[in-house]
Amino acid sequence: MRTTLDLPDSILADAKKAAAGRKTTLRALIIESLQMNLYHKRAKFELRDQSFGDPESSTPAEVEEEVVSEPPAQSSEKPFWL
Repeated sequence: MRTTLDLPDSILADAKKAAAGRKTTLRALIIESLQMNLYHKRAKFELRDQSFGDPESSTPAEVEEEVVSEPPAQSSEKPFWL
């Protein structure tokens, strides 16, 4: 089926370069791109929980209070880089 697309010049130029770099046609590149976008599900991205402090704390001030109230542990050992 034939159709007409109105693409920005910069995208068309990049697509032509990509097709030439892959030694394929612009048509094949567009078909592959559409198939990947339409039919392949993307992996869901989730961040790991890296929170600290009381999980019930709801404000930054409460979390800061917890962090500030706990003094850092003092060690008599020198850091490994010294």
